[in-house]
Amino acid sequence: MRILYITQFFDATRGGGEVVFYSIAKHLAEKGHKVFVIRHKIHGENSREKLSPNLKVYSVNPCLEYKGGLPSTMNQNLLYILNAVRLGLKVIREENIDVIHANNYAPVFVGIILSRLTGRPIIITIHDVAFTNGLVFWKQWMKQFNAPSFLQLVSYVGELLTMKLPVDAIHTVSETSKKDILKVQKKAHVFVIPNGLDPTIYNTDNSEVRYDDYVVYIGRCVFYKNLNNVLKAMKKIIEKNPKFKLIVIGDGPVRPLWEKLAIELGVGDNVIFKGYVPDNEKINILKNAAALVLPSVWEGFGLVILEAWALKKPVIVSRVPPLTDIVEHEKDGFHVHPFNPNDWAEFLETLLSNKSLAREMGEAGYSKLANKFVLQVTVQKLEDLYMQIIRRGNV
Repeated sequence: MRILYITQFFDATRGGGEVVFYSIAKHLAEKGHKVFVIRHKIHGENSREKLSPNLKVYSVNPCLEYKGGLPSTMNQNLLYILNAVRLGLKVIREENIDVIHANNYAPVFVGIILSRLTGRPIIITIHDVAFTNGLVFWKQWMKQFNAPSFLQLVSYVGELLTMKLPVDAIHTVSETSKKDILKVQKKAHVFVIPNGLDPTIYNTDNSEVRYDDYVVYIGRCVFYKNLNNVLKAMKKIIEKNPKFKLIVIGDGPVRPLWEKLAIELGVGDNVIFKGYVPDNEKINILKNAAALVLPSVWEGFGLVILEAWALKKPVIVSRVPPLTDIVEHEKDGFHVHPFNPNDWAEFLETLLSNKSLAREMGEAGYSKLANKFVLQVTVQKLEDLYMQIIRRGNV
């Protein structure tokens, strides 16, 4: 097959949805498919790893400074759409593309325009649905980027349109997201194909895995990630274990607020904000942690859960779907009330004081990953969906 991916970011480390697209595209290229990617041009990303000969990546203006989220201005998104459509038409014509697959938000509009102009089938990925949280969510999202108020409404309506416009298929990553999509578009052809990970790249069999007195957060520094409640829990933990640390991997607009809060709470010396780090450094940090924390109040899936399990780490997640569907309470992790710092402190202390339990839960997570969330299975299911769309013209 000859597949065209449309995405704003295409990266191995920045953002769960973007990492998923990166992994799938790379894996399909390694299987012999011809894969073409159109993405935003990102400032400072000149040197990249050697990719498969079957994978070609195109970058379009405007050139962005990555700030932990999708582009927040109207001009950036409109210019991306215009430039991606122009380039996409050329790629489809010259490379005889069979199917278009667009990531959520602005790339959806690019993919639909290209599909209508060329007659190529289109599948879109919607990782999660903010629309069901109401306009208040978009107000908070745009506020953290200091975006003008009218963009709150534009973003709200824009997300609605991505689910309303006709496409051949919608791919999503959890039953929770599927239900949210169907609330908006009851007639949508929605296929749930969960995220997958290749555990072999983490080399857990050849590396000593420790459970030291620190936990890790991996993700964007944005408001709905809710890390402030973990920071509040730390004061209680440090009273019993002064050496305890929280390592934060990732960046975004609320990082300065979290850094300030940590200082105000008196735990600044115990919180290490690393920003974005290379994959090998991320693996080394996570490999020796007691656990991963994911305090988000809203997620489509939570790819970092699989990363933690690949290194045999238990995960502590907010008690919200789909996190509670993925993580089994007291088996491979814990479910915690997202806004109760005492709950976070209690379950963190449980794992810190009982390293054998942490190991046992981490190994249970590794088993679940190997049985249910392997990247090769995800890719095969997508491959089958592409073939179904190409052969039938629709689903």
